[in-house]
Parts: sequence; structure tokens; C-alpha cells
Amino acid sequence: MASVVLTSPPLAARIFGFQFGIYEDIRHRFLEARSLTLVKTSLWIERVYVFPPGFRPIHHCNEPTMPVTFLSPYTLGLARDSLSDARLPLHLAIYEGDFSVTQRILTCRPDLASAEAIDVAFYCTRFAIASYLMALRRDVPQLGEHLWASTDGIPSVGQHLPESCATYGDIALLQLLKTYTTVGWTDNVLRTAITFRTPDMAEYIYIHEPETRFPGALDAAVRAGKVSLVHLLRRDGYACSADALSSAVARGYLDIVHFLIEDGVALHCDAIGQAVAYERRDTVAYLLSLANVDLDIDDALALALQRGDAGIVNEILATGRTNVPAGAVLSALQERQFDVARCLLLHSGVINVAAVDAALLGKSPALLLALLQEFGIEPPTTAM
Repeated sequence: MASVVLTSPPLAARIFGFQFGIYEDIRHRFLEARSLTLVKTSLWIERVYVFPPGFRPIHHCNEPTMPVTFLSPYTLGLARDSLSDARLPLHLAIYEGDFSVTQRILTCRPDLASAEAIDVAFYCTRFAIASYLMALRRDVPQLGEHLWASTDGIPSVGQHLPESCATYGDIALLQLLKTYTTVGWTDNVLRTAITFRTPDMAEYIYIHEPETRFPGALDAAVRAGKVSLVHLLRRDGYACSADALSSAVARGYLDIVHFLIEDGVALHCDAIGQAVAYERRDTVAYLLSLANVDLDIDDALALALQRGDAGIVNEILATGRTNVPAGAVLSALQERQFDVARCLLLHSGVINVAAVDAALLGKSPALLLALLQEFGIEPPTTAM
């Protein structure tokens, strides 16, 4: 009977699981950790743990489809000044988000517990594991103690957890983090939330973590296209620069552009050129509708002609705020931009008929001749 039990892996694992030391079902985790040592590579400034050939697949903690071939001690919350760290099996399980293995390791080896384990859980956005470890501090007090302090100006993963959590947009994780640490709640947290993730996260941080606010928050929100946050910051008296507004124009954030201009924010006169350059047609149309705003209309038209954008050319000329430049029709014909040429002719553009020669007609003159005839222009006989 004993041989039957001992040769059954599931039963054997349970039986040996009651023994002191490492449980049988997770022993391989400790054995594989022995194959990992800190090494210097050409890809990394510091030494890293490199996974050898044949090691089970490890994937990025926040990009589950991205395989990784090495991990830094920083990422794993481990010491950098020794060849190995006994906590490696535990911290690797946390990095992978393996809740069961994390529990099993801490049950049989509570001596491996440290506050760095919680740091890694937050850094890797492992909400369930972070919650479990924080609750476990009552029974395993060493989870409240950091074993590796920042030295020589080299930061530890625990020093930037708020910024890291803000990157991934998980408000519940950020709320849990607030109950864990007061370290790292700087303006970089709000900057990160504005730049990388959802408006909800940025608004939550702005409202609930006032220590993260900074004077240029509105400019950052404008550049990131966070409409509701822009309204909130403007309501609270934050200033917006003309440069930030131009950036919103270039990116096509029409709701933000409209709101800020209506709210009295000054606009660079060359901002319309940004809208033309990035083909923001709706924004171009809106800016052209602003009768009392000084805009570089001629420069915008020149850029639209250069790009061969007939739609924007027509939009600009239709306002009556500028005229067709001399030579523009001929240039459009030379570039075979017949839709642009037609638009210019419709807006009273003129062409020097004498310039229409055989070279202009080219090998396929049919379209050009049809366009000229449409507007009653007869090319000289020398061109035929």
C-alpha cells in the first residue's frame, strides 16, 4: 500500500507537504532557482538573472504574450550585491502572478518573507497577491520589513510604486497601495497617469492625491487629450499655454481646442498650420470659423498647396480671407494635382496660358486638356 501511495505524485505531494522544509510540489521551484545567477550582459548595465536554455517560459508581468529571457534584481526586489538571493523562488512566483505557488512557498518557508515581496506584487500589478501579503503581515511580521535598502543612490522597486501603478490604470490597486506606503507620491504619479492611461485614473489621482499636483498639469492634460480632466483643471484655475493649445490642434483634439479657445486661452497664429500639416480637417474648419482670431492663413494655404490637399485648400479659400497665389494653378498642373488645380480655378485662380506647352501636357494630356476646356481655357497651338 505504501508503494502505491509513494508512486502517486499527487498523493505523495500532499503527504510530504506536511513535513518540515520545502513542500514536494514546489521543490522544483527551488531547484530551478539554483540555475539562475547574476551575470553581466551587454544588454544591461547591471547584472541580471538570465534564464538558461530549457528553462520554462517566463513572460513579462504586464505583457503576458511577451517572453522574457532575463530579469533584473530591481524588478524582482532582490539584492544586487550577491550572486544569489534565497528569496528568488518566491519573488519569481509573485512576478509571474502565481498565487498558489506564492502561498505554498510562504507556508513552508516564511523565513523568505520580506516587504520587498509586497513591493514586487504592486510593481507587477498583482492585486490578489498584494492583498494576500498585506493581510499576512499579521502572522508573518517580516513582510513589513525591507531587507535591502537603497544604497549608493540606486533606487529600489519600492520607491516608485505609486508611479508604477499609475502607469497601468488600476484604481483599486492604487487605493490598496495608499494603505501600504506613503513613499513615492510625487508629481510624477499624476504626470504618469495623464500621459499613459485612462482619464479616470488621472482624475482620481488629481482629486484624491493632492500632493501629486503640479503647475503644468493642464498643459499635460491638453497634450494627452484628456477632455474631462482639462475641464476639471480649468475649473480649478490652472493656466494653459499657447504651446499646449497648439499641440492639441496638431493632434486633432477638437473638443479641447474648442473649449479652451471659448474659455479665452490665447492661440498661436501659426496653429492652423499645425492642423493643416497633420490633416486635421475638422480643426482647420473650426479655426477658420473664428473671425476674431489672428491666423496665418496664407502660410496655411501654402502648406496645403504643397501637400496637394484639395479639401483643405478649398476650405481655406472658401472663407474669402485670402486669394489664390500667383502661379499656384500652374504648379498644381505641373504636379498633376488636377483636383487642386480645379479648386484653384473655381476660386478665381488664373493661369498663364503661354506657359501651357508640350512639356506640361506630358505623355497623357487628356485629363489636363479636359480641365482647361472645362474652364474655357484654350492652350496655345504650339503646345499641341
